[in-house]
Amino acid sequence: GPTPALVKVCRASRADGLQRVIVTIGWNLLANLLFPSLRTRDLNGSPKLVPRAWLADHPLQSEDWFIDPELMLAARRHRLPVVEIAIAGLAREGGRSHVRFATLVEFFWNLVKARFGGGGPRPR
Repeated sequence: GPTPALVKVCRASRADGLQRVIVTIGWNLLANLLFPSLRTRDLNGSPKLVPRAWLADHPLQSEDWFIDPELMLAARRHRLPVVEIAIAGLAREGGRSHVRFATLVEFFWNLVKARFGGGGPRPR
């Protein structure tokens, strides 16, 4: 059968406001600096598709915004190929973004904990 892989989108362009674009670039830069194995332009690009059997063998622990980085780090650590499909990011049509300053602090703190210890998933 086909080789299992994690398949995800990578927003090649974004229709978000300038602040959101800057935050996203900073987040991806920081994540890739702390974890060079990530090699991604859009860590939080969704949807992400992963084989159910692989996920059952590699359960995730995060219950917050760190779920996307944890999945990507687990895929890289366990050599699951990652296929990124470039798409044009569309502007939000309804509802408001839930990303706030506190979210950015949480993102940063979870990356630091994952990289340097202190609980949570410990990528290699």
